[in-house]
Amino acid sequence: MADKAMFKKLSLAVLMATSLVAGHAMARSSDRNQPIDISANQGVMEQDESRPSVVTGNVVITQGSLVINASKGVVTLRGGEPVRVVLTGGPVRLQQTMDNGQPLTVNASQADYNLATDIVTLTGNVRISQPSGNLSAPSAVYNMGTGRFESQGSSSGRVKMRFVPKNQRGAG
Repeated sequence: MADKAMFKKLSLAVLMATSLVAGHAMARSSDRNQPIDISANQGVMEQDESRPSVVTGNVVITQGSLVINASKGVVTLRGGEPVRVVLTGGPVRLQQTMDNGQPLTVNASQADYNLATDIVTLTGNVRISQPSGNLSAPSAVYNMGTGRFESQGSSSGRVKMRFVPKNQRGAG
């Protein structure tokens, strides 16, 4: 029974880490009331909080319109509550339908969500796509508390943004 409760906490933590990458205002609000399903080739749920819980191998997380694919999810718990979730994979991919009906796709090598600070850090070939435009950068940071999204270029690449006019969305 304790394993089932730990799995539930892991499921919630992984979902929070990934669904909130998209932001409060953009995410489909009804998805938060849907069941969370996680499947993976392997899972280790730790009761000892000095060790993280881990799911690996073709990790698929779904909740409503939200679908997340990753190779690995690592969840750190403190006091029985998730404090950090790190998703890695080739790449981590998040897809969700927004409240306005538009699709959102986020790809990165890693998504690291610090629940204590409400900061999501995306690293490694970050690409965020919506019909209204897209962003690509070596890394990006989203502060869920302020709604601020920052991205920086580096020696390995520049920040690139494209805004698509309404009359051109969905065209070719």
